Amino acid sequence: MKNGNTIFQTLIALAVVALFILHFTGGGASSSSNNSSNTGGDALAEPKGKFVYVRLDSLLNNYELHKEYREMLFSEGQAIQQDLATREQNVLQERQALQQAYPSLSAIEQRKYENEYRQIEQAFVAYERRVSSEFKAKEDSLDAIVQDDLKQAINQLQGEMDFDYVFQYQGTLLYGDTLNDITSTLVQRLNAVYESRNED
Repeated sequence: MKNGNTIFQTLIALAVVALFILHFTGGGASSSSNNSSNTGGDALAEPKGKFVYVRLDSLLNNYELHKEYREMLFSEGQAIQQDLATREQNVLQERQALQQAYPSLSAIEQRKYENEYRQIEQAFVAYERRVSSEFKAKEDSLDAIVQDDLKQAINQLQGEMDFDYVFQYQGTLLYGDTLNDITSTLVQRLNAVYESRNED
């Protein structure tokens, strides 16, 4: 799924923003003032709240719904590309046939075949736009399901683990306390939803 990574990153980023807002509207200002009064305003305030992180690459590789959609869209995308390539080849063949016959045609016949070729070309362009739009709409529809499940799973975990911030790591994680890594727990929740949906 080519937009899968971007959507997951966007969703997790939105979750981070929401948690920041919830945290700082829940008395963060008074805590800061208390802290500054205790230290005389000279020392830097220590960060408050619980931090957790998600290894995005691991999440995507182990989330069964994402893998299913990725494989499905890849197969359909390949079929669409092959179909478009075949249709484009047919248009090119029509153009070559017109070019070969053009010198021997009368002016009326030339205009007739030019109009016919133009219609063939326009039909191909319209078809290409339509199938591309339909494929994009399907991508968006499937991504919306994934986003919904991820948002619900994060909300459930936030209620149970009472964390304040969620950060994402993509690629190699230089360092992270495994106690703050919620990737496996999040994957388990997501896959449980996936399995229950398949059983229905």
